[in-house]
Amino acid sequence: MLTIFLIASFSVNACLILWLSCLSKSVRQMCKCPTYQCLTRQGVDRSWKKIERRHTAKQVIFLDIDNMHRANELLGYQAVDCSIARSLKSVRSNELVGRWYSGDEIVIVTNAQESQQTAERVQAAFQENGLSATFAIVACTSPILEENTKRAAALVQAAKLIGNRGVILIDLHQ
Repeated sequence: MLTIFLIASFSVNACLILWLSCLSKSVRQMCKCPTYQCLTRQGVDRSWKKIERRHTAKQVIFLDIDNMHRANELLGYQAVDCSIARSLKSVRSNELVGRWYSGDEIVIVTNAQESQQTAERVQAAFQENGLSATFAIVACTSPILEENTKRAAALVQAAKLIGNRGVILIDLHQ
């Protein structure tokens, strides 16, 4: 009787481990874009929670690709997306990169010492791939990523409204 109980218990535990493994894989798949391997919004949120616990100064780099609709019409959606993916590969692997809100807005979270250099690297890569983007860098003053991102997005939109495109705006006021 004990042998049957142990076998049944082992089978249940094995099934639970297999189920948890599959669930974990599904969560990881939701966090990365299968085509371009950049983080999805869920991936950005999940990664933010991990790095938010660190006590280092972080900054958000928010960028909005200029004239995305015109680029899509001229080059095609796939060509533009491939150019974006190539450009984002210039970002170091320890930085958090992901698409946010829509396909032409991207957020990068990096440590405070590297934010401007990172934005310049991505801007240069975009230019090499025939794209332009407007950037804003803000200090992470909130533990909620979306609040930091909204501040940066507002800077970018304000600059674009006055015709200031293809620039890197820095607002590190707390």
